[in-house]
Amino acid sequence: MNDHSSEIESNKGVRWLAVFEQFAAGVLIAAALGIAAVYNNTVQTNEAVDNLVERFQRFEERTDQRITNVESDVKKLQIEMARHHKGEN
Repeated sequence: MNDHSSEIESNKGVRWLAVFEQFAAGVLIAAALGIAAVYNNTVQTNEAVDNLVERFQRFEERTDQRITNVESDVKKLQIEMARHHKGEN
């Protein structure tokens, strides 16, 4: 009877070891998938940030050009107003 109970205990240990191995394999697979998902998300985020930076740079260039155009128009208006004002005097 003693041999039979030690055999049952041994079988229980083997079953728990198998369950533990399956659990550990599942955890490792989940961790690998999680790392892959984070990496993929990071790559997509970097691409989105790069696109935003590029768009912002283009916006900044257009804004600078608009400011230059407004300054040029103001100078032209000042010159024209000065000429017109001289003509009145």
